[in-house]
Amino acid sequence: KVIERARKGAEHPLEALDYSGKTEGHPVCSAVLSFVGSGKKGKDVRAHFSAPPHGWSRDAVDAGLISLFGTGHLRATANGTPLKPGQLDQAKVPNTDFRVESATIDTRQRLKLRKLFQTANVACKPNEEAVAAGGFLTRLGELARGAGGEAPLPERPDTSHLLDIQSLAGNEQLVGILNRYDELLKNIEDWPKAGDLVEKRLPAYKRLHSLARHAEGLDAASVTQPQIEAIEANRSLLDTTDPVPDLAKALMDALRTALAQAEKRYSEIYEQESKRLEAAESWQKIDQQDCERILKGLHIAKVTKGATGTEQEVLESVERIPLDAWRTRTAALSQLFADARIQADKLIEPKTHHVKLDSATLHTPEEVKAWIEKTEQGLLEQLKQGPIVVN
Repeated sequence: KVIERARKGAEHPLEALDYSGKTEGHPVCSAVLSFVGSGKKGKDVRAHFSAPPHGWSRDAVDAGLISLFGTGHLRATANGTPLKPGQLDQAKVPNTDFRVESATIDTRQRLKLRKLFQTANVACKPNEEAVAAGGFLTRLGELARGAGGEAPLPERPDTSHLLDIQSLAGNEQLVGILNRYDELLKNIEDWPKAGDLVEKRLPAYKRLHSLARHAEGLDAASVTQPQIEAIEANRSLLDTTDPVPDLAKALMDALRTALAQAEKRYSEIYEQESKRLEAAESWQKIDQQDCERILKGLHIAKVTKGATGTEQEVLESVERIPLDAWRTRTAALSQLFADARIQADKLIEPKTHHVKLDSATLHTPEEVKAWIEKTEQGLLEQLKQGPIVVN
């Protein structure tokens, strides 16, 4: 009956013997504790107390061991793995290693420990505090790692006190947790809050870097870049006042304006060159299907910046077509439309070729006449090869 009560977690298993004192004070349990000391195998405990001058039954020895284990006075491990309360039965006793716990934990302390563990979302059943302690300390380590990191985040919190507690075992570890109860409770409160801030602010900070990269060369970038570098240097991303939104807004507004200007300039050139092409005689003569084929082959199509209302939309727009690309595309429009006309001309008159006049800086009437004569001769020579289009 004592063994059954102890395995079910009874606080006073020896009450089945009408014994109302402390478990460790019973003569049998006291003798078992003295013999186990710093460590004994279960079979050795049995052998010692079954021999003279004791001559105790196996059930009596096992009841003492299992009761003392259940009340936290003995530590029990099987093959190096600590046993949980209720796991130790008479079949396991011979091969179980027992050791006297240097500290004991009463019911009030166990309740306090379970409450602390549950605050950290670590489940713990009654009398399984020693088993849950490892998961509790691991959980705190995870919270500490998430509460900081590489710059611009602050350094991760100091966890040397967790390492000190992890170096203990059994009830000694539980006592170590109780001794630092207030500190650990504050860790449970503070570290998740910091971790939540990391998850919220770090993606925004990365977007800020993307905005700054695309805004390079704009006035807003020269103003915000030192402040971004200061966040990195001071590791101040988790400061009470979030430094990112104002900087991101300044860059976003500058990029939105620059994109609008780039699109406007591109559209003006596109419309200008498109009208010039449509006015060309050859373009008017070819089929609409040929027009579409030529434009598609040269990738001539009007593009827009897209939506730029939100920060994400601005980023998507500038990543799809960066500001440098807008300038490149705009500069290329004239040549692309010229190439389209060349293809249209050749469809109408295969021998047609385009001639680009040489540029020159002219200072006097004589220089003008000389340039005209030279250009005329060149055009006449080119005309021998077929119709020409002068660019």
